[in-house]
Amino acid sequence: GYVIGSAKSVDCVFSSTRGEQDTYSGVIRKMGVDLGFTTQGRIVWAVFAPTAGYHQGSLGGLYQGATAEATLGFGVGTNVLIGGTSGSIHLQTISVSGQIGLNLAATGTSVTLTPQG
Repeated sequence: GYVIGSAKSVDCVFSSTRGEQDTYSGVIRKMGVDLGFTTQGRIVWAVFAPTAGYHQGSLGGLYQGATAEATLGFGVGTNVLIGGTSGSIHLQTISVSGQIGLNLAATGTSVTLTPQG
């Protein structure tokens, strides 16, 4: 991370309650105080979507909001993000992340997800 911000590539898998899986690649960008480094990060989101309207790639899009993280060895963070494709499908408003490293962050955050395959 950097004092002004950072960018990290991500790989994501969406698993529906029906057993379907959908893969995405993306980037998490942070602007603000982001000091230190993290590795082996994992974020778990709940996804809310209309049951009749979901199709592969529906989670693609831009999500924006804020992040707060504290890591000393093992750490946790909270993300508050809204957005997505045409506003019809959203990541859970608040998620919790875990990672390994030494980091302190309070940032404006954006996540861009791109469908794969």
